[in-house]
Amino acid sequence: MRRLHLVLLSLFITVTSFADDGLSLGAMSQNMLVPMNFLRTSLNAMSIILGFYFFYVAIIRYSRYRSNPQEQPISNVIMCFCIALAFWGLSVIYHYAYLSAVYYGMQDVVSNS
Repeated sequence: MRRLHLVLLSLFITVTSFADDGLSLGAMSQNMLVPMNFLRTSLNAMSIILGFYFFYVAIIRYSRYRSNPQEQPISNVIMCFCIALAFWGLSVIYHYAYLSAVYYGMQDVVSNS
Protein backbone atom coordinates (compact mmCIF):
# COMPACT_ATOMS: atom_id res chain seq x y z
CA MET A 1 0.00 0.00 0.00
CA ARG A 2 2.86 2.31 0.81
CA ARG A 3 4.43 1.68 -2.59
CA LEU A 4 1.20 2.63 -4.32
CA HIS A 5 1.22 5.97 -2.55
CA LEU A 6 4.83 6.52 -3.57
CA VAL A 7 4.07 5.67 -7.20
CA LEU A 8 1.12 8.07 -7.32
CA LEU A 9 3.14 10.79 -5.61
CA SER A 10 6.03 10.35 -8.04
CA LEU A 11 3.58 10.56 -10.95
CA PHE A 12 2.38 13.98 -9.85
CA ILE A 13 5.89 15.18 -8.96
CA THR A 14 7.23 14.31 -12.41
CA VAL A 15 4.34 16.11 -14.06
CA THR A 16 5.01 19.31 -12.15
CA SER A 17 8.74 19.09 -12.82
CA PHE A 18 8.11 19.42 -16.57
CA ALA A 19 6.55 22.85 -16.05
CA ASP A 20 8.67 25.76 -17.25
CA ASP A 21 9.27 28.86 -15.17
CA GLY A 22 7.84 31.14 -17.86
CA LEU A 23 4.47 29.45 -18.08
CA SER A 24 1.37 31.02 -16.67
CA LEU A 25 -0.83 29.30 -14.12
CA GLY A 26 -3.35 28.40 -16.83
CA ALA A 27 -0.70 26.79 -19.03
CA MET A 28 0.66 24.83 -16.09
CA SER A 29 -2.84 23.59 -15.23
CA GLN A 30 -3.29 22.60 -18.88
CA ASN A 31 -0.10 20.51 -18.58
CA MET A 32 -1.54 18.85 -15.48
CA LEU A 33 -4.63 17.71 -17.42
CA VAL A 34 -2.67 15.06 -19.34
CA PRO A 35 -2.20 12.65 -16.39
CA MET A 36 -5.74 13.40 -15.21
CA ASN A 37 -7.06 12.38 -18.62
CA PHE A 38 -5.07 9.14 -18.38
CA LEU A 39 -6.45 8.51 -14.90
CA ARG A 40 -10.00 9.23 -16.06
CA THR A 41 -9.81 6.85 -19.03
CA SER A 42 -8.15 4.19 -16.87
CA LEU A 43 -10.93 4.38 -14.29
CA ASN A 44 -13.51 4.16 -17.07
CA ALA A 45 -11.85 1.03 -18.48
CA MET A 46 -11.56 -0.50 -15.01
CA SER A 47 -15.25 0.09 -14.34
CA ILE A 48 -16.20 -1.73 -17.55
CA ILE A 49 -13.86 -4.64 -16.78
CA LEU A 50 -15.07 -4.89 -13.18
CA GLY A 51 -18.67 -4.80 -14.42
CA PHE A 52 -18.01 -7.81 -16.66
CA TYR A 53 -16.21 -9.55 -13.82
CA PHE A 54 -19.08 -9.13 -11.37
CA PHE A 55 -21.58 -10.20 -14.03
CA TYR A 56 -19.54 -13.37 -14.60
CA VAL A 57 -19.40 -13.98 -10.83
CA ALA A 58 -23.18 -13.53 -10.65
CA ILE A 59 -23.65 -16.16 -13.38
CA ILE A 60 -21.34 -18.61 -11.61
CA ARG A 61 -23.06 -18.02 -8.27
CA TYR A 62 -26.48 -18.47 -9.89
CA SER A 63 -25.40 -21.83 -11.31
CA ARG A 64 -24.23 -22.82 -7.83
CA TYR A 65 -27.55 -21.61 -6.40
CA ARG A 66 -29.47 -23.75 -8.90
CA SER A 67 -27.54 -26.86 -7.89
CA ASN A 68 -27.81 -26.29 -4.10
CA PRO A 69 -29.86 -23.31 -2.78
CA GLN A 70 -28.66 -23.81 0.79
CA GLU A 71 -25.00 -23.46 -0.16
CA GLN A 72 -25.37 -20.24 -2.15
CA PRO A 73 -28.16 -17.81 -1.24
CA ILE A 74 -29.88 -15.84 -3.98
CA SER A 75 -28.98 -12.57 -2.25
CA ASN A 76 -25.33 -13.05 -3.25
CA VAL A 77 -26.36 -13.43 -6.87
CA ILE A 78 -28.51 -10.32 -6.74
CA MET A 79 -25.77 -8.32 -5.00
CA CYS A 80 -23.12 -9.27 -7.59
CA PHE A 81 -25.53 -8.40 -10.39
CA CYS A 82 -26.31 -5.01 -8.80
CA ILE A 83 -22.60 -4.26 -8.40
CA ALA A 84 -22.06 -5.12 -12.08
CA LEU A 85 -24.88 -2.77 -13.06
CA ALA A 86 -23.39 -0.04 -10.87
CA PHE A 87 -19.99 -0.33 -12.55
CA TRP A 88 -21.55 -0.31 -16.02
CA GLY A 89 -23.74 2.62 -15.03
CA LEU A 90 -20.67 4.52 -13.87
CA SER A 91 -19.03 4.12 -17.27
CA VAL A 92 -22.25 5.09 -19.09
CA ILE A 93 -22.66 8.20 -16.92
CA TYR A 94 -19.05 9.15 -17.66
CA HIS A 95 -19.63 8.64 -21.39
CA TYR A 96 -22.73 10.86 -21.45
CA ALA A 97 -21.05 13.49 -19.29
CA TYR A 98 -18.13 13.60 -21.73
CA LEU A 99 -20.50 13.87 -24.70
CA SER A 100 -22.41 16.72 -23.08
CA ALA A 101 -19.16 18.53 -22.24
CA VAL A 102 -18.08 18.29 -25.87
CA TYR A 103 -21.52 19.28 -27.15
CA TYR A 104 -21.84 22.34 -24.95
CA GLY A 105 -18.21 23.41 -25.42
CA MET A 106 -16.99 22.91 -21.86
CA GLN A 107 -13.91 20.96 -22.89
CA ASP A 108 -11.70 24.00 -23.60
CA VAL A 109 -11.68 25.77 -20.26
CA VAL A 110 -8.10 27.06 -20.58
CA SER A 111 -7.42 28.85 -23.85
CA ASN A 112 -4.05 28.59 -25.57
CA SER A 113 -3.87 32.22 -26.75
